[in-house]
Amino acid sequence: MEFLAIDVETAASGHICEIGCARVANRQITDICSWLVKPSCYPNFSPAHQAIHGIHAADLKNASTFKELWESDLERLITPKTVLIAHNATFDVEQIATEMKRNGIKPLPIRYFCTMQQSRKWLKGLEGYGLKSVCKFLKIDLHNHHRAKDDAVATAKIYIKLPRNNVGIKVRKI
Repeated sequence: MEFLAIDVETAASGHICEIGCARVANRQITDICSWLVKPSCYPNFSPAHQAIHGIHAADLKNASTFKELWESDLERLITPKTVLIAHNATFDVEQIATEMKRNGIKPLPIRYFCTMQQSRKWLKGLEGYGLKSVCKFLKIDLHNHHRAKDDAVATAKIYIKLPRNNVGIKVRKI
């Protein structure tokens, strides 16, 4: 079974400004991709969000919109057959659902797996279960934390290391 580890960064709540993906097949990362996204709130960004990921409006001047990116790349990656993997998957799936609705993209059932929830289940006694803490515990290098590509790769590596990682897949129509 193939999986797609995904991470999004937002310019403001519900406004994606970066998407990163890492495809996992046979417990190996086989492909990595990322895109900057010109959010519908452009050029108005939340200063708090900017402080987290360091992406500024000027960085997105020539970026594709979510709808353009959906039509050119994401539609073939995110399908009802795809299982998405995300750390705090509820957040990432909700952001994607919000963008799809805003852009008039037909809703579809999405299967997803949350490495944060599974980490809580299998890795007892950590001080926290955020991406950085889990990576540290599992000895996974996390470069450029809060940049979508690097967080997606780290999430894929967590998924690969977690025991019984085929348990806990949820389905949500987005």
